[in-house]
Amino acid sequence: MSDTVEKPAVVLTADDDPVTSQILLAYLEVEGYEVLLAADGDEAIALAKANPPDAVILDYNIPPTNGADVARALRADPTTQHAGIALLTASTELVDNGAEEDLWNARLSKPVDQPYLASIVASLIAGAHALLRENAPEAPDAPLPDDPIQAEFVSRLRDKVPQMRQLARCEANATAPGSPLRVLRRHLQQIEGSAKMCGFPEVELRALEAAQLLDSCLGAIEAGAESHLDDLRASIETIAALAKTAGSISPTATDRP
Repeated sequence: MSDTVEKPAVVLTADDDPVTSQILLAYLEVEGYEVLLAADGDEAIALAKANPPDAVILDYNIPPTNGADVARALRADPTTQHAGIALLTASTELVDNGAEEDLWNARLSKPVDQPYLASIVASLIAGAHALLRENAPEAPDAPLPDDPIQAEFVSRLRDKVPQMRQLARCEANATAPGSPLRVLRRHLQQIEGSAKMCGFPEVELRALEAAQLLDSCLGAIEAGAESHLDDLRASIETIAALAKTAGSISPTATDRP
């Protein structure tokens, strides 16, 4: 049995009102987060650099400037730019600057409602972790096979991966003939056939499984049921991993002349 304890997510709060800070601290600690308290913008930036947070709750009127300047500093630093930021304002404040809206991911109003705070912070943390995964450096691709036809297949498969990832995220008009998911279905059919011809049975099998998952998703969407697109996206990632290593896999012998 493993004794490994998962590190709690880090939430930074930045507010010059000590009462609000203590309320946020109490609410967030109940959720099991590690909480960092900052009383001004400079302290918030320093704490974030020392211990990069997963989420930030940022008072708009925090001195010495304002929350927008703090958010810009966090977005500009590679160690903190992934953090989800919630803007905290009093109900009497009006903050509607279009140029600043891209700096934060959500808004919270004072007085803070605990259940709403919990849901917002959980969403911010999930988004931050997803962004970190997407931006994580990938291992280099394996060399292409020596066989020129197999090398061309592997190269084209690698080129298709980014498009397939994008298509798998598009659920709009899913059952229409030219919808992104229908286009993805054609890609998977092509990959399955080409993998079989070029002697990559594992790629062939995974493409077939992904196509079957996609058919199930399309049927569910048409029936108004849960589509389980996350399973499809995971299957696409399996194909992506095979594409990276396909050059190091020993293809089976083919009947090509």
